[in-house]
Amino acid sequence: MRRLNSTVLLFAAAMVALPGSLLAARNPSAQPQAAKPAPQIYRVDYHIYELANGKRINSRSYELMTSSNSVYATKGSIRVGNRVPINFGSTNGAKTMVQVQYEDVGMDIDCFLMPPFPAGEVMLNTRINWQSVVGKDESTGDAILRRLQFSGPALVVPGKPTIIGKVDDVTSNHEYEIEVTVKKIE
Repeated sequence: MRRLNSTVLLFAAAMVALPGSLLAARNPSAQPQAAKPAPQIYRVDYHIYELANGKRINSRSYELMTSSNSVYATKGSIRVGNRVPINFGSTNGAKTMVQVQYEDVGMDIDCFLMPPFPAGEVMLNTRINWQSVVGKDESTGDAILRRLQFSGPALVVPGKPTIIGKVDDVTSNHEYEIEVTVKKIE
């Protein structure tokens, strides 16, 4: 009889514990989870320098905050600019038809910050699209647009300014340098 009582008690204890373990199996959030690493916050500073004959004559600065964790890349974006009207004309006999098309001018920057490497560097993938009105064609009066597009990855040491691209302007003696500084925010 004593053996039967201990078996019954063991069976009763298992029955009491069983619903909790079944609930935990059905509901993963009820199970204890490993702590996820906190995202690391970074400030990303872009400086785009315009050079003429090797000397800096103009610069533009853009700053954004983004984060990185140990699993995936995160994206930061900047959009600044205007929509400007561009006139297009066509002649139909003695009558001139003018059509207006709007173009976006300004700066678009997308950066993707990858998780840090063991030595502390971060991989930064950058896309820049810059379009501006630089004047008018003397013969037609049409606007002249300048465009710079850049895309590429760079391994960056936090706190150290890094030139990630250089671009020659094909219509002048100007060139552009793209510099980035990534700083971890404590």
